[in-house]
Amino acid sequence: MKTWNWCTNHLLLALKYISINMTRYLTYAFVGIVFIFLIYRKMGPVAELRRLEKSKLLDSLSQDFYPMATSDLAREFAFKKELLDQTQSDSIGLVINLNDSTVSINIHGVTLHSTKMSALAVDSWLTRLPDALYLHQYATSTSIGSVRSTIVKEPIVVRDAPKDPEEAAVNAYEPDTLIQNPAYLQFVLESNLQLIIEQDSGNTWLETTTRYKFFSAMYWHEFKTDLKGFLTFSQPSYTPSVRVKLPVSDMRSIYRALPARPVVVVNWSE
Repeated sequence: MKTWNWCTNHLLLALKYISINMTRYLTYAFVGIVFIFLIYRKMGPVAELRRLEKSKLLDSLSQDFYPMATSDLAREFAFKKELLDQTQSDSIGLVINLNDSTVSINIHGVTLHSTKMSALAVDSWLTRLPDALYLHQYATSTSIGSVRSTIVKEPIVVRDAPKDPEEAAVNAYEPDTLIQNPAYLQFVLESNLQLIIEQDSGNTWLETTTRYKFFSAMYWHEFKTDLKGFLTFSQPSYTPSVRVKLPVSDMRSIYRALPARPVVVVNWSE
């Protein structure tokens, strides 16, 4: 009996020791994996820069086509060329000019509507990008790959038909009662550039909560994308961003005027 109790006690002590050490090892392993994942995410900008440097068309598109001596002149030349090309298109194009802080929509080279940015933030990765890489990747027109928006693209207003001319005349002067949501936009361009446009006011409770939900969903999507790449041993990804603030009425007008896949031109200097 004593021998049995001695064996039982020692077996329980051994299992307790193994359990404590296993918990410790699992904790160390989890912390290590999280640390490696954070490094993986930090390597995204470096991997994107290497991807651009390995592009086969880099030399022919940047150095041969834009032989200017100064970077500002080369970038301005590329921007003007893209605006000139838009005159041949029947579709409405979106022009983001960070140099003069304007956002406009054009058709056949004619500006239909333009508005000034109230705030602007450019990813530091973009500002440090060499001229050759900028001219190769971002100096040409591109399309929008995906859109996330809090703005209703095609709002529908339901009104009762007037019974007589007098009632129709009264309805013509009734104010627009359409409920407008706070305005936040995310355009991910096919050139791997992210445009984030938000309204320049956000003091109400609805505006604050809408902004929180919008950016939480955006960051959660980025996290899931990075986690999937990490678990599948893929190369780190990175999408640089440009964030601007516009008057909310101009945001709605511009977004609703754009076609399904508009041509986008973005211009900025160093």
